[in-house]
Amino acid sequence: MRRTENKICQLGTFAALLLMLMPLSGASESKELTFAIHPLLPQSQTIKLYTPLVKHLQKVTGNKIRIVTNKNLFAHWNATNREEYDLILDGPQFTDYRIQNKQYTVLAKFPSVVSYTLVANSELMIMDPEELIGKKIATTSSPSIGALRLFEIFDNPMKQPTIITTDDAITAVSKLNLGEVDAAMIPTFLVNRYEGLNSVLTTQQVPAPAFSTSSKVASETREKIKQALLTLKDTVQGRNILKIINTPEFVATSADEYKGASRLLKGMWGI
Repeated sequence: MRRTENKICQLGTFAALLLMLMPLSGASESKELTFAIHPLLPQSQTIKLYTPLVKHLQKVTGNKIRIVTNKNLFAHWNATNREEYDLILDGPQFTDYRIQNKQYTVLAKFPSVVSYTLVANSELMIMDPEELIGKKIATTSSPSIGALRLFEIFDNPMKQPTIITTDDAITAVSKLNLGEVDAAMIPTFLVNRYEGLNSVLTTQQVPAPAFSTSSKVASETREKIKQALLTLKDTVQGRNILKIINTPEFVATSADEYKGASRLLKGMWGI
C-alpha cells in the first residue's frame, strides 16, 4: 500500500514538473523579435510601410515582431549601437559596421545601389558645390550617408556651408521648397519626385540598405526570414507588400558586398 502511495506521489511530482515546464517551452517558441528600421522617412510613415512585411514575417517565423523606430539617424545610431536588436534594416555604413564588430549576419538587400544628390532650387542656377559655401544646406543628421558625404565635399574647414540637420530626407526637401535653406542633400531616388530641383552633384554609389540579424537569432529563424524576404516577389501577396515599400524585390547579398562601407564612419564617436 505504501509502495503504491509512493508511486502516485512520484507521478504527481512528475506531472507538476511538466506543467511548470510547458509554459516555458511555449514562451521560447513565441519569443518577440525586435525589428529596427533606419529613419529615412518620418516614423509614422515608416511604421505604416513596413507593418504588412512584419505581419508576413510573423506568420513565416511564428515569432512576434515589434517595429522599433527613432526620430532621427543620430538617435537611431545610438539606440542600435547600444542595443542588439534582432533584425535591422539599415544603410551600408551601419550594416558593414555591425558585420565587422557586432557579429551580425546580412540576409538580403534592396536591389539597387544608393547615391545622394546635392540639390538646389532650379531658379538659383547653382552649378558647383563651392557656390554653397556660407549657404544653408539641409540633410539628415550625422552619421547619415547624406551628412557624411557633405563632410567629404566640403573638407576645407575654412570653406564650409551651414548644415541644417533634419529628422528625415522628406523634411530636408520641404525646407528647400519653403526657402528655409539654399540646398539639400537627399537620396538620389527622391530627386525626380519633386519639381523645380537642380542637381548640383551626385555622390559615388554604395550598396542599398540591407536586412541583418543579430547573433542572438537562431539560425533556423534567420533562414526563415531570409527566404521570406527573397521569395516575396513570387506571390501576389508578397508583390503587394513590395509595392507598398516601393521596391520590385529584395535580393541576396553577402558581407563582401558591404565590406569597407563602414569607413564612412571613421572619426565618428571614437570609431
